[in-house]
Amino acid sequence: MSVENSLESLKEVTTPRTEEDIFNDLKEVCTQPGFIHVLAFLCIRDNLIGFEQEMSADNILEQFSESRLIRSEQSVLLGLMLKKDIDFTRPTNDEFCKMGGAAEALLQELHYAMAISPATLMGAIEDEESPFRHARVMREPIFYGGETAYNFQYRDLAPTRYEKDNDWILNNKGFSVSDAAKLHNVISTFQNEKLTEHFLSFKDKKVDEWTCLPAFEFSVSDLAKHVELSENTIRNILEEFSILPEAQNANFNCLNDFNIANACPFIRIGNDRYVLLLSYSFSESIYESPFYWFLTDENYKEIASKNRGAYTEEIAAKFLGKVLGNCNVYQNVDIKNARGEKYGEIDVLAVYADRAIVLQAKSKKLTIEARKGSDKCLRKDFQGAIQDSYDQAYSCAMILSDTKYDLVLPDGAKLEIAREFSEIFPICLVADHYPALSFQARNFLEFKSDDVILPPFVMDVFFLDTLTEMLDTPLYLLNYLHRRVGYTESAMAQHELTLLSYHLKSNLWLDPQYNMMMFGDDITADLDVAMMARREAVPGRKTPEGILTKFDGTIYGVIIEQLQKSEDPFAVNLSRMLMLLNEETISAINEGVANAVEVSKSDSRSHDFTAGVGDASTGFTVHCNFSFGESAANKLEGHCALRKYKEKAEQWFGISLNPISLRIEGGVELKGEWKYDEQLEELTGVLSKGRKKMNFSTVQRSSKKIGRNQPCPCGSGKKYKKCCGKN
Repeated sequence: MSVENSLESLKEVTTPRTEEDIFNDLKEVCTQPGFIHVLAFLCIRDNLIGFEQEMSADNILEQFSESRLIRSEQSVLLGLMLKKDIDFTRPTNDEFCKMGGAAEALLQELHYAMAISPATLMGAIEDEESPFRHARVMREPIFYGGETAYNFQYRDLAPTRYEKDNDWILNNKGFSVSDAAKLHNVISTFQNEKLTEHFLSFKDKKVDEWTCLPAFEFSVSDLAKHVELSENTIRNILEEFSILPEAQNANFNCLNDFNIANACPFIRIGNDRYVLLLSYSFSESIYESPFYWFLTDENYKEIASKNRGAYTEEIAAKFLGKVLGNCNVYQNVDIKNARGEKYGEIDVLAVYADRAIVLQAKSKKLTIEARKGSDKCLRKDFQGAIQDSYDQAYSCAMILSDTKYDLVLPDGAKLEIAREFSEIFPICLVADHYPALSFQARNFLEFKSDDVILPPFVMDVFFLDTLTEMLDTPLYLLNYLHRRVGYTESAMAQHELTLLSYHLKSNLWLDPQYNMMMFGDDITADLDVAMMARREAVPGRKTPEGILTKFDGTIYGVIIEQLQKSEDPFAVNLSRMLMLLNEETISAINEGVANAVEVSKSDSRSHDFTAGVGDASTGFTVHCNFSFGESAANKLEGHCALRKYKEKAEQWFGISLNPISLRIEGGVELKGEWKYDEQLEELTGVLSKGRKKMNFSTVQRSSKKIGRNQPCPCGSGKKYKKCCGKN
């Protein structure tokens, strides 16, 4: 079918066509003479991010336009083009526009054909079943759900992933994965520079002579000038990841078939000359293809499989260790009973204060059969990659606090740690990009939770890398884990990067009046800029404006910063409470504590500030003290006990703050259900009765004096003059 006929057939469509018919029409367009010039233009249009002095979120937002082709669609066009010998003839401007228009229109029609139909949706609702529990429905989010890894993550993690396999790769391929990663970096830089020069040359050419294809071309000698690799090594890498411009993709007959363009994104166009249209595909192939190389060697594939599993555990431990401290992270922890019998094994155990992370890692991928719409294969893949991982994590978490079981390290030594955990986070981790992972976990994962063992967090290694990069202190990380798993049922996004980005900007919080909120991918723009600035040295903000920056230099910020440095459970609990506050309440705390600090500095006496939070189910008291001894500690605890009782709160925090250095010198946390107490009822009369109503309520304590013959508010039972009053 010609391009003209393809366009005409689209105009005449009155009923939805089958995917097969649309796919075949798209193939006819992609194999027309000169289509590679159209594809080169589309790759520049939809992959290039332009900016002037500094990249911003606005520059990134253009990548979320519905008119843009995503990388998986671009790969389809490249793969279909390879079903016949590529004709490099430059098309006329008219032919160029017709081919481009037809390709985009057919891709759009193909997307509509894959989308869930109203009839299917209504049927699922009537059956009280999620439509996303069906593989035929999941095909659309699996293909269009977007990438969960940045290209530089593939590139940078690949050498670590195959470090133990380096000898085999060198002997069989003539290069190392580190060599391939270096070459990827050089090609990206080289193409960016060449692209700028190429566009400048357009001003001296007629429109019919314009083509973007030369910007993607290079030779072995071009690259050798920019990287410390021999030409032979460069040639070996390119040959391994390249194909000839000949018909060789015969088995690519639907979207979810194996597409050779993903494994071999380079096209060899002559002696030592190549074209790379999709740099992202090269980085992904560096990370994923060696696994398939090993399968061809019967003597090595089992060794490679063990190395693959070890990598997932080791990289997870590395990411958690850089935040929680390597001394708090343990790998391959066996759980054994008194007779030495093994009950279970934790791949990675991380302990901080009285919190624990039980992480189970899997190196299983989503198979082609599942992508094609097989319910059986989709569920089998999920069982092996996620459900089994969670079941192992939960069974270990259940007895983690039971000291009748020993925690045994790989060297046989017992792990001696405090075992009274207030929270345990089960994490299921996969080593590869697992399409629509969040959707699948939401619809397929069966889990349990209670006050200690929280709902599971399902993620891939790329997200764990990003998470620990952006939330690089223990309390910020643990707070996010707590917040995120609390919204397991009510927050929906195509991937976890979206929710993390929202958290960094706005503190992850969902209005309880809504049962569910759906977050769009464009929310990740600020996070994308930050990651590129940190990892690729792109000029831009390395930290999005939001929770990590908004309160820098304020008293609230100073308090949070100090709490971050403590492994005491009190610090974790207090920081979490403070991080739950909205901006209005934080501003009130900043103002109230600042006033107490200034008054203390002016009259050299102690002053305080109190805030009741969330209708006073929790509260927070700050005492400004120049010295913190036993007397000051008793006063603080007594004041907090009275406040907790008066507000009928379940929890109350108190800290002693030095008004000169703003250093936290002591603290107290009181927990427990409110019960009537005659003595406390009388003592609360010394506290102010005023309350300022806010979204999160705040109240400031007055400096009303306690009578010398009144019972001491510290709860000792003595008169004030015989207790704290004499100090």
